[in-house]
Amino acid sequence: ASPQVRMYTGRLGDQVVATSMLVATNRVAGIYWVATLEEARGRGLGAALTWAAVAGGRDLGCSVASLQASQLGFPVYRRMGFEHVLDYVFLHPPSP
Repeated sequence: ASPQVRMYTGRLGDQVVATSMLVATNRVAGIYWVATLEEARGRGLGAALTWAAVAGGRDLGCSVASLQASQLGFPVYRRMGFEHVLDYVFLHPPSP
């Protein structure tokens, strides 16, 4: 229902084992929810679904792709050519 949102799934046989999601906002392809089941990791599925989201963004006119990497995904995205720009700072309210 939202043309700027696309979801991708990766399968091994008939089982969905990986996912990614694209949300195109203006000219930025936001890549979210890249995940691979533990038993299916190491086969390039996460990278393939990230590339699918990047290509989907390009198809929608995006010129930049952005994502927030987990520790597990960081080396994958680095190998793909993504550049580390900044770290988030998490602020917690004081304890009661």
